Amino acid sequence: MYQRFTVLSFLSIGLWIILSAPSVTAQQTPLQPTPRQPFTPTPASVRGYWNIDVVGDFTLPRTKSITFSGAGRNLHVAQDWSKLFRRGFSSIEQSRMTTDEIRTPFDPKPAGWRSRLTSDQRALIIYQDYLLPLPFNIPWAKQGDLAPFTYFEQPNGSPTPRQDLQSAMGELSGGCATFGDCDLSGNRSTFSKIFFDLENEGVRFENRQDQANLYAYKVWKLRQAVSPNTEIGGIGPVPHNSFGYSRSSDYAVTTPDWLWITGAQHIDATNTRGRGMPDALLGKSFGEQVDFAMPGTYFLSGDFDYNAPHNGDEDLHWLASLLGEQEVNRKLTNKKHIAWQWLFNTQSTQPGQAQRGPALAGQPAGGAGGEPQADQQKTHCLAVALQHPKYAAGASPTGRVCGPACYCRGTGYFLLVHRCRWQYFLGRLGRPDAQCAGGGGSGESGQQPPLRLL
Repeated sequence: MYQRFTVLSFLSIGLWIILSAPSVTAQQTPLQPTPRQPFTPTPASVRGYWNIDVVGDFTLPRTKSITFSGAGRNLHVAQDWSKLFRRGFSSIEQSRMTTDEIRTPFDPKPAGWRSRLTSDQRALIIYQDYLLPLPFNIPWAKQGDLAPFTYFEQPNGSPTPRQDLQSAMGELSGGCATFGDCDLSGNRSTFSKIFFDLENEGVRFENRQDQANLYAYKVWKLRQAVSPNTEIGGIGPVPHNSFGYSRSSDYAVTTPDWLWITGAQHIDATNTRGRGMPDALLGKSFGEQVDFAMPGTYFLSGDFDYNAPHNGDEDLHWLASLLGEQEVNRKLTNKKHIAWQWLFNTQSTQPGQAQRGPALAGQPAGGAGGEPQADQQKTHCLAVALQHPKYAAGASPTGRVCGPACYCRGTGYFLLVHRCRWQYFLGRLGRPDAQCAGGGGSGESGQQPPLRLL
């Protein structure tokens, strides 16, 4: 999942923009420039939200899409629920929908109810937390090296029949019931796009084939549970991940990443047949089955620092990192690109920061209208590190600031505050204990999370 940013005093997720471009062979649609729109800035008391009035009404060509997944819709949805779609957005992620748009166990709907959102206005992100807890209990979602021990399909008579990828993907077929548009052909998910954001791609070399098998299987199985119009992809793997750089070596890459191209194969040593891998999957790879590639980048503070050099091969620049990922990956696949970009904001519950704005109708504060609980924990973790006296101390030989690091053990988040980008991603791949020692503490306990310095 997945995503840099200007570091101010505190960070939180503000907006996930997903830009969809056609494949290299698709006919291009001319774009007309949108005039700058006068608008009233968001009050400081509710800063950190996407201000929808920065532009006037406009629509994208059918070959483009932008999916909204962030804070701010609660500021205008009560006045005009469709305003988001008149301001360029094509779809909205499920967690940002209101009770008028989605059926939940806590908000049942009468017979015959149908969501006001059309199929092409709906999107879903599948995070680790869908697979990790019961009923599926798949720890591989967080730690890729558990691939050799993960069931594709549980055997008949298993005491835990739903603890496999088959159940996790197959049960997404009930998506049509969520919106009241199941047809006579049976249950199918009717989202326009489904994005995987597991961020468990990195594994030891000996586990690569098992990892490729599971990545191929999850797309293959999900395809059977969705409508013919649903597109599937994920923020990882991509044909090549430049981690936000635009180095000459990245442009020289001619072979896509192993996890993108490796076809499924049986492995006797890890009993893939016994774990339920079907023969129909053999030879299929993740990359050939998805509908789009998702190269993207976080923005780091150095990307916007014009007092720093930006013309070296290892230097950082916001536009170079944005374009570099697209240019490199465009040569490696003819799949269309949906580029994820994370935009961070300064909203925080810490002292001296703006308070959270009102929640979405039917949603608790910190839910769809603000930060999810996990993001609050991540923000607090980072805030502690930013206040640490050793913040930004020390520089690497290449001039990139290294450390400090902050690891909230109770949340699974490991964050490097500043610019050692490769270390940041290593932590995101689920191996924080290799980078910081010790235990104790929890970001979920209400206590200050422990700080680990590199």
